[in-house]
Amino acid sequence: RTEVNRLTEELTNSKETVCKLTQEIKDYVDRQATFSRDLETQKRKNDELRSKNWKAMEALSRTEKTLETKVKESQRLVSEAEESTKHEERERTKQFLQRLFPHVTVDIKQDYDVWLEQFVMEACQNASASADQSGDNVLGELEQQNCQLQAMVTHYKTIIADTEEMLNRLQSHVEQEEGRWGQQIQTLESQLEAVRLERDRLEAGTKNGLSTVDVGSDTN
Repeated sequence: RTEVNRLTEELTNSKETVCKLTQEIKDYVDRQATFSRDLETQKRKNDELRSKNWKAMEALSRTEKTLETKVKESQRLVSEAEESTKHEERERTKQFLQRLFPHVTVDIKQDYDVWLEQFVMEACQNASASADQSGDNVLGELEQQNCQLQAMVTHYKTIIADTEEMLNRLQSHVEQEEGRWGQQIQTLESQLEAVRLERDRLEAGTKNGLSTVDVGSDTN
């Protein structure tokens, strides 16, 4: 009977040991399953962050290209406006001088600088010729030319003021566009940096989790 009791006790102990080991195995399997789920979740988040990172970089690239296009377009508009203003100013100057000195005839198809030089030369020659007239006529002619010159100065001042105002408006528009697109680029860069930091954090967490599992496996 003593032997039977001993064997019975050993059997009971063995069963308890088996139950204990079985529970430990079950706990280990549960931990492994939990870690696998966490790992898959982190991998999925990593993939999502990589996708967001890629989309953010694409958006940043598109915005930079759009900004470059906008700046070039604004510069082109300013250049065209300057050229158009210069052409209009020269045409107005030609018409104005021709009204002031109707007897001066110069080929208008010539380059503007050449035309202006010849026009001034002929105008001076006509003025010299008028000096041979009587004193009263000369005085009247000089007074008339003085009034004409004053009118021409006023005309030039108006042209210059209008041109400066237009160029200032264009320059202000260009600066506003550059500022607006620059702000958008800064916003995208901040979002991109946040995505990168989150990705690095998740990758670090994944590596730490893998290290923990390896240590647990070695221990068991």
